[in-house]
Amino acid sequence: MRGALTLPVLALAAALAAPAADALELEAVPAWQGWSRPGRTTELELRVTGGGHTTIAVVTDRQRVASAVAPEPGRPALLRLPVAAAPVVEVSATSPAGGTTSVSVPLSLAESPLLAVVTATSDVLAPPGFQRVALLASDLPVNAAAYGSIDALLIDAASLAALDAGQWAALLGYVGSCGRTVVLGANDDAARLYASAAGCSGAAFAVAGTAATTQDALAELLHRTVVVPPTAAGLASIAADDLGQWHAVVVALAVAAALLLLGTVFLP
Repeated sequence: MRGALTLPVLALAAALAAPAADALELEAVPAWQGWSRPGRTTELELRVTGGGHTTIAVVTDRQRVASAVAPEPGRPALLRLPVAAAPVVEVSATSPAGGTTSVSVPLSLAESPLLAVVTATSDVLAPPGFQRVALLASDLPVNAAAYGSIDALLIDAASLAALDAGQWAALLGYVGSCGRTVVLGANDDAARLYASAAGCSGAAFAVAGTAATTQDALAELLHRTVVVPPTAAGLASIAADDLGQWHAVVVALAVAAALLLLGTVFLP
């Protein structure tokens, strides 16, 4: 009898000691290290663990959107959504198994135009009137609309090589929509690829061969008149309520455009 009781007692103790399999956890990380501009669009990277089928709600003072994920046991689900920039973004996750959890994501909204600097070159300064934001390649978004948070981009060849497919497609979308961009130290093939993708007949794109010439190239580029980046309001007028579906459409179109562009550059 004593031996018969041992196994149920041990099983109960193990169950109490083990973490709940359906515990719902939510993390939210903004692109651009949390920097954006008033009225612009940014991106949130959401990581959801446990809970099974989970509904995601993102709420700002100007926008409310919803999406859904289904994390597998032991593997978090990753979702990267474009959202309207606001002083605080509220994110909640709800599942029948795990209940509800929420996080508040504060953003820094700059009044001055933002120059995103994605390079180890610390000598590059922002021209007068611009605010410099030092970033890593991992801080760049996968949604082209999220480039509306910045007003110009300086990125070096090493950072370009570190971008994943989604980030690369988003960057091509930004360059193609006349986003002001200076590429530092790119080889001839990479420079030709991005230059051929640049909108506004290349007026918003420049290549700097060395760190010493970057400052002049940047100053000249920022004095040119180019198309204003899209705003969150403009995006909202064409986006579906479920931004997860909208993101899939944008990525598919961007990848298709990138493949066509690669064909024109590298095929005889």
